[in-house]
Amino acid sequence: MALTVLIDVVVVVWILYRQIQVRRVRSQINLRVPAILGVIGLFELISYTDNHHVATKIVGVLVLSMVVGAGGLGAIRAATVHIWQDGNQVLRQGTWLTMGLWVISLALHFGADWWIDAWKGPSGLASVSLLLYMGITYGVQNAVVHRRAQGMLAAAGPARGRSAPFAGHWWGTTWTPPGRGPGATPGAGPPGTIDVPSEPIPPPSAPPPSAPPPTWPPPPPPVTPPRDDDPG
Repeated sequence: MALTVLIDVVVVVWILYRQIQVRRVRSQINLRVPAILGVIGLFELISYTDNHHVATKIVGVLVLSMVVGAGGLGAIRAATVHIWQDGNQVLRQGTWLTMGLWVISLALHFGADWWIDAWKGPSGLASVSLLLYMGITYGVQNAVVHRRAQGMLAAAGPARGRSAPFAGHWWGTTWTPPGRGPGATPGAGPPGTIDVPSEPIPPPSAPPPSAPPPTWPPPPPPVTPPRDDDPG
Protein backbone atom coordinates (compact mmCIF):
# COMPACT_ATOMS: atom_id res chain seq x y z
CA MET A 1 0.00 0.00 0.00
CA ALA A 2 2.79 2.42 0.89
CA LEU A 3 4.57 1.65 -2.39
CA THR A 4 1.37 2.35 -4.34
CA VAL A 5 0.92 5.70 -2.62
CA LEU A 6 4.57 6.59 -3.33
CA ILE A 7 4.17 5.74 -7.02
CA ASP A 8 1.00 7.84 -7.21
CA VAL A 9 2.76 10.83 -5.65
CA VAL A 10 5.74 10.51 -8.00
CA VAL A 11 3.46 10.34 -11.05
CA VAL A 12 1.42 13.38 -9.99
CA VAL A 13 4.54 15.47 -9.24
CA TRP A 14 6.16 14.43 -12.53
CA ILE A 15 3.09 15.38 -14.58
CA LEU A 16 2.68 18.72 -12.79
CA TYR A 17 6.36 19.49 -13.33
CA ARG A 18 5.99 18.88 -17.05
CA GLN A 19 3.16 21.43 -17.12
CA ILE A 20 5.44 24.32 -16.17
CA GLN A 21 8.14 23.40 -18.66
CA VAL A 22 8.42 24.86 -22.14
CA ARG A 23 8.11 21.83 -24.41
CA ARG A 24 7.89 21.22 -28.13
CA VAL A 25 4.56 20.13 -29.63
CA ARG A 26 5.28 17.30 -32.06
CA SER A 27 3.49 16.95 -35.37
CA GLN A 28 2.20 13.49 -34.40
CA ILE A 29 0.28 13.24 -31.14
CA ASN A 30 1.78 10.88 -28.59
CA LEU A 31 -0.54 9.41 -25.96
CA ARG A 32 1.79 6.63 -24.84
CA VAL A 33 2.25 7.92 -21.27
CA PRO A 34 -1.49 8.49 -20.62
CA ALA A 35 -2.25 5.04 -22.06
CA ILE A 36 0.31 3.37 -19.78
CA LEU A 37 -1.05 5.19 -16.73
CA GLY A 38 -4.60 4.27 -17.68
CA VAL A 39 -3.83 0.58 -18.13
CA ILE A 40 -1.96 0.37 -14.81
CA GLY A 41 -4.73 2.28 -13.03
CA LEU A 42 -7.44 0.08 -14.52
CA PHE A 43 -5.56 -3.04 -13.40
CA GLU A 44 -5.27 -1.66 -9.85
CA LEU A 45 -8.97 -0.79 -9.78
CA ILE A 46 -10.02 -4.25 -10.98
CA SER A 47 -7.77 -5.89 -8.40
CA TYR A 48 -9.34 -3.70 -5.71
CA THR A 49 -12.91 -4.58 -6.69
CA ASP A 50 -12.07 -8.29 -6.54
CA ASN A 51 -11.59 -7.97 -2.77
CA HIS A 52 -14.17 -5.24 -2.05
CA HIS A 53 -17.85 -5.03 -2.81
CA VAL A 54 -18.60 -1.90 -4.86
CA ALA A 55 -22.30 -1.05 -5.24
CA THR A 56 -23.73 0.30 -8.47
CA LYS A 57 -24.21 3.80 -7.08
CA ILE A 58 -20.54 3.85 -5.97
CA VAL A 59 -19.51 2.92 -9.49
CA GLY A 60 -21.66 5.81 -10.70
CA VAL A 61 -19.82 8.24 -8.44
CA LEU A 62 -16.49 6.99 -9.76
CA VAL A 63 -17.63 7.26 -13.38
CA LEU A 64 -18.91 10.79 -12.73
CA SER A 65 -15.53 11.72 -11.30
CA MET A 66 -13.79 10.35 -14.40
CA VAL A 67 -16.14 12.12 -16.84
CA VAL A 68 -16.37 15.52 -15.13
CA GLY A 69 -13.07 15.77 -13.27
CA ALA A 70 -10.80 13.89 -15.66
CA GLY A 71 -12.41 14.45 -19.05
CA GLY A 72 -14.19 17.79 -18.64
CA LEU A 73 -11.54 19.60 -16.64
CA GLY A 74 -8.82 18.08 -18.83
CA ALA A 75 -10.36 19.74 -21.89
CA ILE A 76 -10.82 23.04 -20.04
CA ARG A 77 -7.21 22.96 -18.81
CA ALA A 78 -5.98 22.46 -22.36
CA ALA A 79 -7.60 25.76 -23.35
CA THR A 80 -5.43 27.57 -20.76
CA VAL A 81 -2.11 26.16 -22.03
CA HIS A 82 -0.01 28.80 -23.78
CA ILE A 83 0.90 27.71 -27.34
CA TRP A 84 3.08 29.71 -29.73
CA GLN A 85 5.30 29.29 -32.76
CA ASP A 86 9.03 29.92 -32.58
CA GLY A 87 10.63 29.61 -35.98
CA ASN A 88 10.04 26.14 -37.37
CA GLN A 89 8.77 24.68 -34.11
CA VAL A 90 5.65 24.98 -31.96
CA LEU A 91 6.06 25.29 -28.20
CA ARG A 92 3.64 25.03 -25.31
CA GLN A 93 3.68 25.78 -21.58
CA GLY A 94 1.11 25.63 -18.82
CA THR A 95 0.00 28.85 -17.13
CA TRP A 96 -0.94 29.62 -13.54
CA LEU A 97 -4.55 28.95 -14.50
CA THR A 98 -3.54 25.55 -15.86
CA MET A 99 -1.92 24.65 -12.54
CA GLY A 100 -4.92 25.91 -10.61
CA LEU A 101 -7.26 23.72 -12.65
CA TRP A 102 -4.98 20.74 -11.98
CA VAL A 103 -5.40 21.33 -8.24
CA ILE A 104 -9.19 21.59 -8.65
CA SER A 105 -9.26 18.42 -10.74
CA LEU A 106 -7.35 16.41 -8.13
CA ALA A 107 -9.44 17.85 -5.31
CA LEU A 108 -12.62 16.88 -7.14
CA HIS A 109 -11.44 13.30 -7.54
CA PHE A 110 -10.43 12.89 -3.90
CA GLY A 111 -13.60 14.68 -2.86
CA ALA A 112 -15.50 11.76 -4.36
CA ASP A 113 -14.26 9.71 -1.38
CA TRP A 114 -16.48 11.80 0.91
CA TRP A 115 -19.48 10.93 -1.24
CA ILE A 116 -18.50 7.25 -1.28
CA ASP A 117 -18.08 7.20 2.51
CA ALA A 118 -21.48 8.82 2.94
CA TRP A 119 -23.01 5.94 1.01
CA LYS A 120 -21.10 3.35 3.07
CA GLY A 121 -18.86 2.44 0.18
CA PRO A 122 -15.31 1.03 0.43
CA SER A 123 -12.76 3.55 1.63
CA GLY A 124 -9.74 4.54 -0.45
CA LEU A 125 -11.43 4.05 -3.82
CA ALA A 126 -10.26 7.45 -5.06
CA SER A 127 -6.63 6.61 -4.21
CA VAL A 128 -6.82 3.24 -5.95
CA SER A 129 -8.25 4.81 -9.12
CA LEU A 130 -5.83 7.77 -9.17
CA LEU A 131 -3.57 6.46 -11.95
CA LEU A 132 -6.60 5.73 -14.12
CA TYR A 133 -7.86 9.24 -13.41
CA MET A 134 -4.47 10.77 -14.27
CA GLY A 135 -4.20 8.78 -17.48
CA ILE A 136 -7.61 9.99 -18.67
CA THR A 137 -7.20 13.65 -17.75
CA TYR A 138 -3.60 13.85 -19.02
CA GLY A 139 -4.57 12.20 -22.30
CA VAL A 140 -7.57 14.50 -22.85
CA GLN A 141 -5.45 17.57 -22.17
CA ASN A 142 -2.69 16.47 -24.54
CA ALA A 143 -5.20 15.67 -27.29
CA VAL A 144 -6.91 19.07 -27.04
CA VAL A 145 -3.57 20.92 -26.89
CA HIS A 146 -2.43 19.09 -30.02
CA ARG A 147 -5.71 19.96 -31.70
CA ARG A 148 -5.26 23.63 -30.87
CA ALA A 149 -1.72 23.60 -32.30
CA GLN A 150 -2.69 22.14 -35.69
CA GLY A 151 -2.58 25.46 -37.54
CA MET A 152 0.82 26.39 -36.12
CA LEU A 153 2.20 22.92 -36.81
CA ALA A 154 1.14 23.17 -40.44
CA ALA A 155 2.85 26.56 -40.75
CA ALA A 156 6.02 25.43 -38.96
CA GLY A 157 6.51 22.28 -41.02
CA PRO A 158 7.43 18.82 -39.74
CA ALA A 159 8.72 18.82 -36.16
CA ARG A 160 12.09 17.31 -35.45
CA GLY A 161 13.14 15.35 -32.40
CA ARG A 162 11.33 14.53 -29.22
CA SER A 163 9.29 16.80 -26.97
CA ALA A 164 12.30 18.00 -25.01
CA PRO A 165 12.09 20.85 -22.48
CA PHE A 166 13.62 24.26 -23.18
CA ALA A 167 14.99 26.88 -20.82
CA GLY A 168 12.93 30.06 -20.92
CA HIS A 169 10.77 32.53 -19.06
CA TRP A 170 7.98 30.76 -17.18
CA TRP A 171 4.37 31.92 -17.35
CA GLY A 172 5.08 35.08 -19.29
CA THR A 173 2.86 36.50 -21.99
CA THR A 174 5.64 35.76 -24.47
CA TRP A 175 8.62 33.48 -24.34
CA THR A 176 12.01 34.59 -25.59
CA PRO A 177 14.59 31.80 -25.84
CA PRO A 178 18.05 32.53 -24.42
CA GLY A 179 20.38 33.98 -27.03
CA ARG A 180 17.64 35.97 -28.81
CA GLY A 181 16.24 39.42 -28.49
CA PRO A 182 17.91 42.62 -27.22
CA GLY A 183 20.80 42.12 -24.85
CA ALA A 184 21.12 38.45 -25.75
CA THR A 185 24.32 36.59 -25.04
CA PRO A 186 25.83 34.87 -28.11
CA GLY A 187 25.98 31.13 -27.85
CA ALA A 188 23.25 30.94 -25.19
CA GLY A 189 20.45 29.61 -27.39
CA PRO A 190 18.32 26.54 -26.76
CA PRO A 191 20.04 23.15 -26.70
CA GLY A 192 21.25 22.10 -30.13
CA THR A 193 21.56 25.62 -31.60
CA ILE A 194 24.79 27.14 -32.95
CA ASP A 195 25.67 30.79 -32.72
CA VAL A 196 26.53 31.73 -36.33
CA PRO A 197 28.54 34.97 -36.88
CA SER A 198 26.96 37.58 -39.12
CA GLU A 199 30.25 38.49 -40.92
CA PRO A 200 30.57 37.16 -44.49
CA ILE A 201 32.77 34.12 -44.89
CA PRO A 202 35.71 34.77 -47.29
CA PRO A 203 35.99 32.47 -50.31
CA PRO A 204 38.62 29.74 -50.09
CA SER A 205 42.02 30.54 -51.60
CA ALA A 206 43.14 28.83 -54.79
CA PRO A 207 45.24 25.70 -54.26
CA PRO A 208 48.99 25.94 -55.11
CA PRO A 209 50.04 24.59 -58.54
CA SER A 210 50.95 20.95 -58.48
CA ALA A 211 54.46 19.74 -59.42
CA PRO A 212 54.86 17.84 -62.73
CA PRO A 213 54.75 14.07 -62.36
CA PRO A 214 58.15 12.26 -62.38
CA THR A 215 59.26 10.51 -65.61
CA TRP A 216 60.17 6.85 -65.83
CA PRO A 217 62.73 5.57 -66.50
CA PRO A 218 64.86 8.43 -65.21
CA PRO A 219 67.18 10.08 -67.73
CA PRO A 220 70.84 8.90 -67.73
CA PRO A 221 73.33 10.97 -65.78
CA PRO A 222 75.32 13.51 -67.79
CA VAL A 223 78.68 12.23 -69.20
CA THR A 224 81.73 14.29 -68.23
CA PRO A 225 84.30 14.49 -71.10
CA PRO A 226 87.81 13.28 -70.15
CA ARG A 227 90.45 15.84 -69.38
CA ASP A 228 93.59 16.13 -71.49
CA ASP A 229 95.91 14.81 -68.71
CA ASP A 230 93.89 11.60 -68.16
CA PRO A 231 95.80 8.43 -69.13
CA GLY A 232 94.46 6.97 -72.11
